[in-house]
Amino acid sequence: FGAVGKIESLADALPPGTQRLVLRMRRLIWIDASGVDAIRQLHRRLSQEGVTLWLCELSDEPLQMVQRTGLDALIGSTRIAPDLASALAPGDELGARP
Repeated sequence: FGAVGKIESLADALPPGTQRLVLRMRRLIWIDASGVDAIRQLHRRLSQEGVTLWLCELSDEPLQMVQRTGLDALIGSTRIAPDLASALAPGDELGARP
């Protein structure tokens, strides 16, 4: 429950000029519909501000939920990276997980 609240407040905490926000999800073992919805809303808000959202280090279950709900298509499958280095690399094509 606390994680959804943290996700909702992320956009407010970004410094001016931010171009990319990477959510490192290596410790996330499970995500439910409210978590997916919070990420959708964050993506929508960041898009309005010209900031791209990246997800990285998703374990199998959260990745499957992201794919089942279409969240990967919304944020762009090239913005789901297997590791932090790939998520931070320049360009959207690098480190993409199909």
